[in-house]
Amino acid sequence: MDTIFIMDGGQLNYLYPLKKWRLLDLNSLQRESQYPGTYSGFKKLIQKLEKRDVLNSFRLGESRRKYVYLTKRGGAQVGLDSAALNISTETLLHDLKVAQVCRSLLDLRAIKKIELEHEIILEKGKNQYTPDALVYFENKGDAFQMAFELELTRKSKSKYLDKISFYLKSNYYDYVLYFFNDRGVMDSYKKHVQGAYGAESFEKILLALNTNMNNKNPKFEESLVFFMGKEVQLKDIFNK
Repeated sequence: MDTIFIMDGGQLNYLYPLKKWRLLDLNSLQRESQYPGTYSGFKKLIQKLEKRDVLNSFRLGESRRKYVYLTKRGGAQVGLDSAALNISTETLLHDLKVAQVCRSLLDLRAIKKIELEHEIILEKGKNQYTPDALVYFENKGDAFQMAFELELTRKSKSKYLDKISFYLKSNYYDYVLYFFNDRGVMDSYKKHVQGAYGAESFEKILLALNTNMNNKNPKFEESLVFFMGKEVQLKDIFNK
């Protein structure tokens, strides 16, 4: 018979950032959870929780940086349902980068709140697609909702044009931010979106590019954004 392991209040507090962001490296989790001890002490706590089947981990890239996420058992203890824990090896990198970009967006003054896909509650029947994240921002006293989509790979033209058609027709989303790490992929999207829906579609659709996404310091605030017919930096739009 399996022994049931219940975390104490302190341990739970250190894992609550994973309820929001799903995947975090150890340094980020220690910082977000405000763990008061040393990094080596935090690593020992994480190793203990891995052995208790509360956390899973993986290492990424040449740096072999360690990332952790909640198991079904761990998610249940922080109140996260099974759908939100649906992390597969095929989507690990995508989910990780969504969290990384969105956490950086919160550093921009105009952006007030972000909900990731597992947190978004949409009216059934009115929303054909759920974005990777929903960004709430303000401009000159007005509040806006912006869908966020991360495109790390080139999808079929029909697939992304169908989704963009939905966004353009939707009154729920004021803007849509597509984020890329490859100039060729972004330019292909831009060409086909303009051909299908006209240049005016870029009054609602923003295309952002950061080719340093895999670097230690990608400087997301300096990402180039194609919007309203010109390219500007992300901070020029959302740091006002």
